[in-house]
Formats: sequence, structure tokens, C-alpha cells
Amino acid sequence: IQTEELEEKKRESVDLKQQIHDLQLQLASLSQSENDLLESNQKLKEIIERLKQECQHARTQAEKAQLETEKTLEYKRIEWLEEKHVLTQRITEKEEKYNQVKNRLCRAAVAQKKRKTLTDNKQRRMQEKLELLEAKIEELEKENQVLNRQNVSYEEYARLQKRLKDLQRRHNEFRSLILNPNIPSLNPVSIMSSSALPHGPEASFPLLQ
Repeated sequence: IQTEELEEKKRESVDLKQQIHDLQLQLASLSQSENDLLESNQKLKEIIERLKQECQHARTQAEKAQLETEKTLEYKRIEWLEEKHVLTQRITEKEEKYNQVKNRLCRAAVAQKKRKTLTDNKQRRMQEKLELLEAKIEELEKENQVLNRQNVSYEEYARLQKRLKDLQRRHNEFRSLILNPNIPSLNPVSIMSSSALPHGPEASFPLLQ
């Protein structure tokens, strides 16, 4: 019985040794795994630290870029406002100049219209006076023909001839003035007043007075 028990103990001891060996192998494997995990953990910590530094650097760069962008936008905004003010001022000046030119053109057009009206009226009056002069010249020519057929003194005949030439000259001046308005105008009142015939034998002709 003791021998059997001893054999049993030996077998149990061998089994226990095998289990111990197996446990030692497992322990060695677990130790290696632990070391691997610790090494991996250390590497992960280093990676995390590096990523933290990179994130911090990126955040710093982003904040710096944001500040630069805000400064640039503010500068551009101020520059745009200044350009807008300058352009608005230029537009206002151009509008004022345009209005001034427009007003001058309107005044010039009104003045030109008035001058044209005055010129037309003046030419119309001068045309009427010219027609009157032509009628007087025609009447003088008729009177001259009558005097040629009558016994008239030489002095009276010479005076009428001179008067006829004077009227013809004034008639030509009026005609030139009407046809060429740019020529300095004569004084039609003085011409007409000077064209009045003196009192004498020709007073019997109404058109000559």
C-alpha cells in the first residue's frame, strides 16, 4: 500500500512539475507580453505627446493666421471705405460739374434763342425799312423822270439826283447788312432819320416825307 501510495505521489509530483513548467512558460509569455505592452504603451505615449505638440503648434498657427486674416480684412475694409469715399466724392464732383455744364448749356441755349429772336426781329424791322427805302427810291426815280420832263432848275435837279444816290447807297448798306448779319450793324434809326427828305418842292410827294 505504501509503495502504491508512493507511486501515486510520484505521478502527482511529475504532474505538478509539468504544471509548474507550463505555468512558468505561461508566466514567461505573460512577462514578454507585459513588456511588449509596456513598450507599446510608451510608444503610444510618445506618439500622443508628439500629436499634442503638433496640435498645439497647429492651433497656434491657426490663431496666428486668423489674427493676420482679421488684420488684413480690417485693412482691406478701411482701404475700401477710403476708396468708396474718394469715388463718392469724385462722383459728386462730376455730378456738380455736369449740372454746371448743363445749366450753362441751358442758359446758352436760352440766350441763343433770345439772340436769334432779337436777330430775327431786327432783320424783320430792317427788311421793312429796306422795303420802305426801295419804295422811296422808286418814288424818287419816278419824280426824277417827271422832273426831267418839266422845266426844273438845275440846282433842284442836282439836289434830287444827289438825294437819290444817297438813298441808293443806304439801300445797298441795308441789303448787305441783312444778307450778312456778321457785318457790324449800322444804326437804322440814324439812317432813316437822315434819309428824310428836306422840305421843298418835293413835299408834295407823300412817300418822300
